[in-house]
Amino acid sequence: MTIVDQISDCVDLCELHLSSTYPQPKCILQLLRGIQYTLDDGSCAMLSESIWNSAFSSTNTTHSLTTLSTSQSINVLGHVYEDHVYIRPDNNGRGCRVYLLSRVDVK
Repeated sequence: MTIVDQISDCVDLCELHLSSTYPQPKCILQLLRGIQYTLDDGSCAMLSESIWNSAFSSTNTTHSLTTLSTSQSINVLGHVYEDHVYIRPDNNGRGCRVYLLSRVDVK
């Protein structure tokens, strides 16, 4: 995973290259890495995922939460209560769709 751009002091735009198996196309994930907060009821607030490879649809993605305080990453499947769409242009002009997860129940 490489950092592509820094949006703010605590949010980075990262790029993750996944290996592919023929005949599946190569997949590149672009995601936001930021600070994760745990809410009073035990659910998590924040992070993100985006897909800009046309071979993938947003319905087939797993949302990833990252915490910077312990420098560990966990992948979770959860229920998204509310999502915000953040649009950031890509250098090649194709655009980048980023889904910000404002609240996720960790299972």
